[in-house]
Amino acid sequence: SRAGCAQRLFMPALSSLKRDLTDTLQSLASEIDRSVDVDQFRSVSAGIARHEESIESLCDSLAVFEETCSALTTPLSSVAERIGAKLDERAKLNEQRERLRLLQRLAQTLHHLESLLDRPPAPEGAGAAEA
Repeated sequence: SRAGCAQRLFMPALSSLKRDLTDTLQSLASEIDRSVDVDQFRSVSAGIARHEESIESLCDSLAVFEETCSALTTPLSSVAERIGAKLDERAKLNEQRERLRLLQRLAQTLHHLESLLDRPPAPEGAGAAEA
C-alpha cells in the first residue's frame, strides 16, 4: 500500500536526521562546556542573585513610600482646599475693605462740602479784594 511505501522511504531519512541532530547537540554541549568557565558562571549567577535581592528590597521600599505618599495626599489636598477657601475669603474681605475706604472718602468729601455750604456767604466785596 501507499502508506507502507511512504513509511519505508521516510524512515531512513528520519533516522539519519535524528543522528545528525544528536551529533550536533552533543557537539554544542561540549563546545559550551569548553567555552564557559564554571567558576565564573557561578560567580556571575551569585552576583545576579544578590542584585536581584537588592532590587526586590528596593521595590518593597518604593511600595511602602508610595503607600505613605498616597496616605498623605488626601489630608494634604483637604488642607489645600481649606487654604484656597481662606484665600478666596480674604480676597473678598480686601475688596470690601477697599469699598469701605472709598465710602469713607466719599463721606469725608460730603462732610467737607456740607461744611462749605453751611458757611455764611462771604460779602461780595471781600471776595474781590482778596483776589
